[in-house]
Formats: sequence, structure tokens, C-alpha cells
Amino acid sequence: MPTAEQWRLVNELNLQSKPRRELAQGAVWLSLEAMDKVRMQFRRIRADVSEWHGITYDDNSIGTPDWYRNRTEWTTALNSLYGDIHFLLISLRHLDLSFRMLRRHLPQELELEAVRAKHNEFLKGVGGLRNHLEHIDERLEAGVSDFGSVNIDGTSFEFDNDRIEIGPEQEARVEEFFRDLLTACRAIADRQREGTVGGKP
Repeated sequence: MPTAEQWRLVNELNLQSKPRRELAQGAVWLSLEAMDKVRMQFRRIRADVSEWHGITYDDNSIGTPDWYRNRTEWTTALNSLYGDIHFLLISLRHLDLSFRMLRRHLPQELELEAVRAKHNEFLKGVGGLRNHLEHIDERLEAGVSDFGSVNIDGTSFEFDNDRIEIGPEQEARVEEFFRDLLTACRAIADRQREGTVGGKP
């Protein structure tokens, strides 16, 4: 869930845009909702990885009922991890789209351009893998031979030659982006109340 402070900040912003004055504020609410889902998915991925790592079997048990049960549990845990990675990618894309929407409706604001410049590498990486997974049939027909893979630590996901971090470093990176976004929005809202635009009187 969004922190109480972040919810309060967004609720009090009252950003205005033209020609539809409510769309900038709507974009910030959309980003808050997306960030809530991103946080949830990182928590789920940590739980999935823990469960996945906790399932083991003895080589001597191969073919026994215990082995089949453990194999089923291992496959279920891995499928849950892949499903949560996919929804993380969707949620990150929604966060990116809400930021793009905000910039479209506040195109002259220097603070938003500064956020984009600072986090450009992160923002460029959030859409490609999601697109691969949602067009897997086309990728297979084009010659890709795998369905994606997670590294043994559960901190990165790779499909063909594309790779995205899904562990604590990426989680911290997303939190930093969102903090910077809200800080920029607060500065813009304060300036709007003072009657200035784009960081200039």
C-alpha cells in the first residue's frame, strides 16, 4: 500500500493542466495506484523465491511418490514466480505510462524533465520484456527457443537477450524514481499556486 505520507501528498497536490485541468492530477493518482501494485509484486516475488528455494529432493528418490510431489511443488512455485514477474512488468509499465501522461499534460515543467533524465535508463527497460511475454507466439515463430529464465538468486529475469532486475536493487531504484516524481509534482503544485509556470516566474 502507498505510504500515508505519499497518499496525503498526492491528495493535497491539486495539479492543474490544460486544456483539461484534472488530467495531470489524474496521472499522479494513476502513478500511485501503479506503485502500490509494484510494491505488492516485489513482496510476492520475494515470497515466491523463498518457497522455490525451500523445495529440494534427494537424487535417490527420483521416480518415487515423494519425488513426484516435490517436483509438482517445485513447478508450482516456479510458475507462481513467473506469473508474479509478469505482473511486476505490467505494473512497472503502468507506472511508466502514468509518468508519460503526466509529462504530456505538463509539458513545460522542468522538474519532470529532470526526473526523466535521471531515471531514463530505468524507464527504457520496463517495457521490452513484458512485450516479449505477451507476444510469446511471435517470438517463438521468430526463432526464440526459451520462455524466459530466472537466475538462481531470484534477482533477475532474462528473455532472449533482454534482462531486467527483479530483486532488492531494482526495488530501491523504483522507490527512488517514485520519490523523485512526487517531489517534482509537489514543486510544480506549489508553483502553480504561486502563479508561475515551468520553474520560471
